Amino acid sequence: RRRAANLARTTGMVGVVRDIVEELLRNFTERLLLHDAFLWVFYGHLCVLYVIASSCYAQTGVTSSTTLDIDLHSKQALRGIPPG
Repeated sequence: RRRAANLARTTGMVGVVRDIVEELLRNFTERLLLHDAFLWVFYGHLCVLYVIASSCYAQTGVTSSTTLDIDLHSKQALRGIPPG
């Protein structure tokens, strides 16, 4: 079996944990490939995660309010206007 071969060639606790996680992920992927419906659900959840991540990035924007406040205060200071 692959897992026994992988465990034999790795050393240390980190290598053993890595091999166990890799074997679990490989088994999960093989089971997904056996059932088309599971595969489509997996792809769908990836798309949903990408939409959520892109929405978060879009809401963050390039300029945050803190950066804008600092910029306005520095311009006011240059003109001699007290912040307030």
